[in-house]
Amino acid sequence: MLHTSDFDFELPPELIASHPLARRDASRMLVVEPSGAGGEVPLLRRGGRRPGWSFDSGKFGANFKLPFNKNLVERARKLRKAGSLPEALLWKEIKGKQINGLNFDRQKVIGNYIVDFFCHELGVVIEIDDKTHDMKVEYDEKREKYLRGLGLEIIHISAKDVLENPASVALWLKTTPACGHPSTGGELTLSDKHIRDFLDYLRPGDVVVFNNSRVIPARFDADGHEITLHTAVDDKNWWGLCKKFNKINIGDTLTMADGTTITVMDKDDESGLLLRFNCDNVFDVLAHVGKMPLPPYMKRDAEIADQTRYQTVYADPLGSMAAPTAGLHFTDELMHEIEARGAKIVKITLHVGAGTWMPVKTENLSEHKMHSEWCQITPQQAEIINAATRVIAVGTTSLRTLESAALEVKTTPAGATRHPSTGGELARIAPFCGTTDIFITPGYKFRVVDVLLTNFHLPKSTLFMLVSAFSGLAEMKVAYAHAVAEKYRFFSYGDCCLLFRKDSEW
Repeated sequence: MLHTSDFDFELPPELIASHPLARRDASRMLVVEPSGAGGEVPLLRRGGRRPGWSFDSGKFGANFKLPFNKNLVERARKLRKAGSLPEALLWKEIKGKQINGLNFDRQKVIGNYIVDFFCHELGVVIEIDDKTHDMKVEYDEKREKYLRGLGLEIIHISAKDVLENPASVALWLKTTPACGHPSTGGELTLSDKHIRDFLDYLRPGDVVVFNNSRVIPARFDADGHEITLHTAVDDKNWWGLCKKFNKINIGDTLTMADGTTITVMDKDDESGLLLRFNCDNVFDVLAHVGKMPLPPYMKRDAEIADQTRYQTVYADPLGSMAAPTAGLHFTDELMHEIEARGAKIVKITLHVGAGTWMPVKTENLSEHKMHSEWCQITPQQAEIINAATRVIAVGTTSLRTLESAALEVKTTPAGATRHPSTGGELARIAPFCGTTDIFITPGYKFRVVDVLLTNFHLPKSTLFMLVSAFSGLAEMKVAYAHAVAEKYRFFSYGDCCLLFRKDSEW
């Protein structure tokens, strides 16, 4: 049984994006594909793989002999005993065949040189580079030329990266083609791309599904209390979170900046305050006094620029208290190009509530309660989605809506799904209008979505659990370790990743 702590990982705080990039389409995109999916190999930090390289276990097998200077053996022994801190930390992570079952030697003599780590089976050298290498560039170039002349591959890793997170470096090594074990070919293909490259992964017949919900300026002050609305009960009544929850009582009346009064109707530890707005139109009031509800991790007040940048270019119906952030990378031009590639666009709606970033407070996943969110897929949209060759969800909110609609599809006694209107077989989804509290964790069987474009999520969040269910927990930890090592930007204003479903034939 999985627990909340199983979804933890190291995330340097400086990688959490607090401001948007100047251009929406300037974001980076990490493509994560299962082995054999036809993607490109990951990028190495420096050096790269030599042209024509192939895994040849005979070439670097037990009978392959490398030249070495026996006069350096004693020096290598002393270096192993002394060892720098970065070297010791990485050795702890890779010794004992922890990297894809490969055996590494430490302080290996090759010719007239001593390398930090060496895998004889694959002919791979790992070098930890610190500031001292800045003083011996010519020597390093000479050594590198010699080692490559022997047919060896060299991976350079900075000492700073090892000191900050040796476990992440080890996970990154597992995905490099240089360390992919020849018996498995590696579990993942990771490709460092940009959001515009999303177009290159489209095929005619694909349907790309976006969430078009518009963010409301849901944060406001009332009598000194900061309140953030998250769920509408009806036109007058909303649930909202409040920092001074315990200082407000049921029946209290609070006054907003424009004079509008709100009455506290109920309280709940999870949902906050149930507020009744004493006005004709809540949205009109919020348009004058409300602020964009930036997530708490940004630790800053909303700015004028957030009014447009924390909103997708295709946003339409008002209702979200947080942006469907995977869509923030798209421009009008990119939307046009999607259809030019032969794919169709469908804009469904899910009004994002507090559950999108609320922390999981229970160690047992089964005890976590998801907030309900209103969503809609029309009959016409369902028909287009059901006819797709592949369904590509832009964002976890789109995926959750689609999978919720799939649960509405009726099955025949034989188990085949049927189209809700025509009765034809193989319907992916049914039209849907209502609330969903679907909580997707590893073990969930996906019924609709084949490919997911999503941002990078926070440790132990329901969103990281969802992507782990989609592409595999171990695989996502490797991918996220790569993202951390390559300094991708995380969360709402961050970069994105393109994920292919683990059990999909695509």
